[in-house]
Amino acid sequence: MAKTATPSFFIEWSVISVPVKSKPAARNQKTELTIFHTGCNAPRKQLFLCTACDKPAMTDEDIVKAYKTEADRHVLLTPAEIDELASEKSKRLEVKAFVPFEEVDPVYLGPSFHLGPIDPSAGKGFTLLREAMRMTGRAALVQYAGAGRDKIGLIRPTPDALMLHELFYATEVNAFEGLKPAVTLSDSELDLAKQLVGSFEASFHDALEQHQDGFEVRLQALIAAREAGETAPVEVARPVAPVIDLMAALKQSLEARKAPAKAAAAAPKRTKKIA
Repeated sequence: MAKTATPSFFIEWSVISVPVKSKPAARNQKTELTIFHTGCNAPRKQLFLCTACDKPAMTDEDIVKAYKTEADRHVLLTPAEIDELASEKSKRLEVKAFVPFEEVDPVYLGPSFHLGPIDPSAGKGFTLLREAMRMTGRAALVQYAGAGRDKIGLIRPTPDALMLHELFYATEVNAFEGLKPAVTLSDSELDLAKQLVGSFEASFHDALEQHQDGFEVRLQALIAAREAGETAPVEVARPVAPVIDLMAALKQSLEARKAPAKAAAAAPKRTKKIA
């Protein structure tokens, strides 16, 4: 007998409940490095010590948590007290509102997860929700519990499935407090700037695929060199951009963008010889 899949969540939309499975939509591919002790070439062991009695490796029974107040005092809280506050475990993704997706500022978006129907029997309800959101240009604001806390998320339709984004609460997003320059831009500056922006136009995915983490590439090259017994350091060129006049910089940049196209247009065209 085939084993029944367990839903990761249930999307609850009014009286409709759609069981779905989830999978992280992106993952960190950074190379992990372990800390070793120089000379011994052995991994370092982390040890927790009490700053008062200097005792190591305290157990969970010996630990309380503390909140530091503005008066530089600490309020002590036991694990049992904190556990009492934890949100009840649940697999519910409760739809609270449907919002225009174009109004969502990306700063609120956290980790992302693909959502798909748990089995064929959930396909109709799942597809109905996705198509309704796609046709209305809406995304679902949902509430759920995770790691003992109340969380909010955003579900949006994708061509093949749904995407769940964890959201920061409004109180967790910092307002801009930096310099707000009061300057006047000339029409010629704006025109050149718009032309320069236009010269860089590309689709998001095409542009993204042309780039990679340079540090990660150099780190992998260094690791490969060490594995091969080479000890020469990796040379990294770090160009420094000169500071120049804004208008001159715009014109110079725009000309640099146009140069390859001009060269291609000026190149003599080859004529095919007919035997």
